[in-house]
Amino acid sequence: MYACVKRTLLHDQRIHLLAITRIIQSYIMAAGTYGAEWIGMNQKRTRTIQAVIDRASRLAYGKKDDNQTLNTLLLSLELGITPVSIHCAVQRIRLWNKGEDLRTILKDLIEHPPQGAKNKSWVHDTPTNLTGYDNRIKEWGITQFHYDESETRMWIRDMRTLKLKLHPKVPSPIEDKQVVMDKQYAQQMHTEKIRIHLFDLEVARESTRSKAVARYDLMAFGRTANFIATSLILPDLVEGVTSLSLLRMNALPSVGRRITTLNASKIPHTLKRAECPYCCSKIVGQQEEWMHIILDCNTFKDTRARTIQPTIEYLLERVAGTGITAKRHVYILLQGGLVRSHYPLSLNKDPTNEDHYLETAYGEDDLCQWVNGYGHIPDLYPNKLLGGHGYANVARFSQDTVPKVTRILYDVGTAVITDDFGGFADDEGNTGNKAAVLSTRRRLTVCQSPTLSSNVG
Repeated sequence: MYACVKRTLLHDQRIHLLAITRIIQSYIMAAGTYGAEWIGMNQKRTRTIQAVIDRASRLAYGKKDDNQTLNTLLLSLELGITPVSIHCAVQRIRLWNKGEDLRTILKDLIEHPPQGAKNKSWVHDTPTNLTGYDNRIKEWGITQFHYDESETRMWIRDMRTLKLKLHPKVPSPIEDKQVVMDKQYAQQMHTEKIRIHLFDLEVARESTRSKAVARYDLMAFGRTANFIATSLILPDLVEGVTSLSLLRMNALPSVGRRITTLNASKIPHTLKRAECPYCCSKIVGQQEEWMHIILDCNTFKDTRARTIQPTIEYLLERVAGTGITAKRHVYILLQGGLVRSHYPLSLNKDPTNEDHYLETAYGEDDLCQWVNGYGHIPDLYPNKLLGGHGYANVARFSQDTVPKVTRILYDVGTAVITDDFGGFADDEGNTGNKAAVLSTRRRLTVCQSPTLSSNVG
């Protein structure tokens, strides 16, 4: 089934990311997690199907299915596909909660579990694991309106709250009267806390292994991952939305990765670290390469003027004097992230409020509107600033720029380019168009080529 879906749909870059996500959830994940309630709370048992979902997710972004640039957890967060280990654990908890109302042998096993130290079973392990989760949750700081004080849990909770506001979950009726009981709502809230706890553990573990995950966590990008779903209203920005999502995951082509690949392959090149290969200016300090491209690079000034220059100027005025480099702050906001020093430890908002979105206090009113309206559905939270939601103009810029950056970067690195080149190159240097690469070749250096430089802008 995976092979069939892969051949027909996952490779089609004209399909919106949301549509491909639903394909993965409806076909691959649904089949692979059948009986998930019996293997939940054991991550080792879920690795196989998680690997298949990861391969499909990479193909959705136009990468090879074995590409290592895209982190598994970041793929799950960006696409809204719950990691299999968490999905299975939640399913196991749901079955446990329904056990006393079932008319099966499981009810008897729960009420009268086998005795003895060696009788380790589903019935024994489930309450043990639940107790462990509860003990960790009790350690969270509790305030009047919410139950945590960790910056990571804050954006995870915001991400989950928004999803539940837009897509509420209603418990299924039980017993002979077929009614929804109060205890079911309490169990649902408890399960949601466990889900947040499991996400928190995943982010903490992966942050020690991947700089991309640590960056994603630091800037709280997961809070606005819903922009992929709401961008369905902009069918002309399919490629731009994909590129913006890759930028958030730190997976766009970069000089550093290209140099590493070329050096490992012993291929001569003209690239230099901390130097922009497009305008030949120095990238100072810890500035990210794509921050330079989006905000400063003269090669793309015409594209910037057509798309995001008014947005950049608007945000620069509002972040002035905030205690962090203004351009870096704007760069984070353009991607849908937050600066932690401005992300309050308490939202001071009653969670029983019936609003269709979660409002975050962030600086002055205009910045609050930008942050809260970044990825929301227009009729739920209309963002009237600059004629659209925050992601729209950034997606327009990236849709025009990323293919040109890829072409220039890989041309400079390999001194090979073809006039019929089209498409993304991955971080291993594969363009996906081998026939074209093997055809007409010509050498050039971007910094000395006025023809190419003038065409790029």
